[in-house]
Amino acid sequence: MTSQHSANPPNFPEDSHFNSTNYISFKSHVMIAACALGARGYLEGTIKRPDTSLTDPNASTTDPTNESKAVAQTDLKVTDWSSKTPSAEEWDERDTWALGLIIYNSKNPALTDNYGAASEIAALNAERKLRAAELTEGADFLKHVEDLWERWKSATEKGATFSLHPFPSPGMPL
Repeated sequence: MTSQHSANPPNFPEDSHFNSTNYISFKSHVMIAACALGARGYLEGTIKRPDTSLTDPNASTTDPTNESKAVAQTDLKVTDWSSKTPSAEEWDERDTWALGLIIYNSKNPALTDNYGAASEIAALNAERKLRAAELTEGADFLKHVEDLWERWKSATEKGATFSLHPFPSPGMPL
């Protein structure tokens, strides 16, 4: 059986590879690539591997040569990548493609294990660092605002969300 898609997973630009500090943007790149092909279900685990231990319902139990099973195998159609019912062979190929998408685009593939939970902690720590910033007496106000923007940028890159910007932008009237 041949697949509808035999290309290798895309290789993102080097600065987009997962490096332990860019989980949110990396996850977005991976999901976009997977969605474009219809492979999102393989990443999310919603497309399950078919049970190959079941017997072929088209096979005749009285046919000693099992010719009907051979005919049934040749009549199988290749399913779309987004199909919830791929053959076991299709599932293996597509799941491997999804794994390759992650591994080929990671600077250190070992970092991807359980990284979602770690990135939530990183986002909380960055948000805490932003909220802890204080303007001290005699300090340059514009440098303080620049520091706040850098901390805000770092926090949002790590996944922190804010309903409103916690401080005004440079040049914005106070």
